[in-house]
Amino acid sequence: MVGVAGSALAAGAGLAASGCSGSTRPAPAAFGYAGEARTIALVVALENQLAWLYRAALATPRQGLIGASAPAFASLARTCLAQHVEHARAWNAILHAQGKPILSGAPLSGQPALVTAIRSADTVPAIAGLALGCEHQIAQTYVAAIGQLTSTAGLATAASIAPVEAMHATLLRFMLGENPVPSAFAGTAGAAGPGELTR
Repeated sequence: MVGVAGSALAAGAGLAASGCSGSTRPAPAAFGYAGEARTIALVVALENQLAWLYRAALATPRQGLIGASAPAFASLARTCLAQHVEHARAWNAILHAQGKPILSGAPLSGQPALVTAIRSADTVPAIAGLALGCEHQIAQTYVAAIGQLTSTAGLATAASIAPVEAMHATLLRFMLGENPVPSAFAGTAGAAGPGELTR
C-alpha cells in the first residue's frame, strides 16, 4: 500500500482534475453520433483515456519506479487497464450493433493536459492521483449516463460497469491514504459531458 501525505494527494488530484476535465458545453452530434450513441461515444472515449493512462504509467521507464516502490499499485494498474479495455470493447460492440462506427483513441478536450501531467509525474502518488481523478470522473459519468440511455443493452452495460469504476476509485483512495468511501451516494457533479468530445 502506498502511504502519502495530504499535500502530495492534493497535488495529484489537482493534476487529475485538470487533465480529466474539459468543456461541458453541449455539443452537436459528435462523431456523427446522436442521442444514445453520443453518450456511448463519450464513455468509450473515457474508457480509452483510462486505458492509455495506465499503459503510460506502466511503460518503461516508469515500470522500474512503480514496480519497485509500489507493487500493489502496479498490480492494480494492470487490472484496471485490462478492465477498461474490456469496457471499451463492450460499448463498441453496442455501437456496431446499432450500425455506428466503433471509436478508438481518446478524443477528449482534457486529453492534452493529461498527457502533459503524466509525463511530468515522477512519483507513485502523483501517478495514482491522476488515475484517481479520471476514475472518479468516469464513475460519475456512468451515473449520469444511466439517466440518459434508453436501450436495454445500454442500460445493462452501464449498470454493470459503473460499480467497477467506483471500486477502482475506492482502491486508489485507499492506497493514497484517503477515505476510500467519502460519500454515501454517487454523484454526477464531476461527470464528463458530450462537449468534451473534440471531433
